[in-house]
Amino acid sequence: MKKRRIYLGVTALAVFLGALLLRTPAPWILAGANHLLPTGISWSEAQGTLTGMDIRGLGFTLPGERRVWLRAVSLKPALSSLLGGRLTLQFRIDDGGEQLTGTASFGLQRWALTEAQGTLPLAAFLPTLPELEIAGLEGRVSIQAETVSARYGALPDRGQLQVQLENIRAVWLLTDQPLGSYRLALRAQEQTGISGRLNTLTDPALFSLTATVTQPSSSPTLTFQGAGQLSPEAPMPLRRILPILGKASRDRVTIDWQVGLD
Repeated sequence: MKKRRIYLGVTALAVFLGALLLRTPAPWILAGANHLLPTGISWSEAQGTLTGMDIRGLGFTLPGERRVWLRAVSLKPALSSLLGGRLTLQFRIDDGGEQLTGTASFGLQRWALTEAQGTLPLAAFLPTLPELEIAGLEGRVSIQAETVSARYGALPDRGQLQVQLENIRAVWLLTDQPLGSYRLALRAQEQTGISGRLNTLTDPALFSLTATVTQPSSSPTLTFQGAGQLSPEAPMPLRRILPILGKASRDRVTIDWQVGLD
C-alpha cells in the first residue's frame, strides 16, 4: 500500500510539473531558446505557450551577419520530438494576405527545414534584403523547399530550394508591364556546396535573365554569373541601368557578381 501511495504521488507530481511546463509563456520559451541555440533570436509581442505560439515579429541571424525579420509567425511544436534530441515544429508565416507554411527542426548541432511551401509578397523580404527596396522592386515570391539543412552559422549543405519571383515590377518605371517572372532552383550538397540556376519564366519579358549560382563547399563566396536581355519595348530608364548590373552592350548585359558570406 505504501509503495502504491509513493507511485501515485510521483505520478501526480510529474503530471503537475508537465502541466506547468505546457503553460510556460511564449516569451519565456523564446528566452530559453536564446540560451540554447547558437544564433541570436529576437521577437515582439509573443503570445501562447509551448503547445502553440503566435509572434508578431521574429528575427534571427543568417551566415554573413544578415538579419532575418519575419512578421506574424505561428509556431506549433511537436513535444514528442524532444525524446529524439530535437525539437520539431510546424510554422506559418502570414504577410500581406499571403502565407508560407512548413515544418522545421532544431538539434544541438544542426537545423533542418523539412518542407516549406507557399507565397509571400516581395515586401516581406525587405527587412532582410534592403537592396530590393533600394531597387524599387515589387511582386510575389513563391517558395518550395525540401529537406534543407545546415550546421548553425553555416550555409545549407543538404536539400533543394525553388523560388519563383512572380510579376516583378520596378516602381520607378512608367509602365504597367512587369519586368518578368523568374525561377531560381538551388541544390545544396555536402561534398560540392551550393549550385543552382536562374531562368526567366515569362516570354516576352521586359528583362530576360539567365544565370548560374555557385558556392563551393570550401569557399565562403557565392558567385552569380549570367546574362540579361532587354526587350525592344523596354523603356529608356531600364536601359540606363544596364551598366550598373554588369558589362553592357546595347540591349544585353553580362553579370558577374561575387558575395562574401563570412
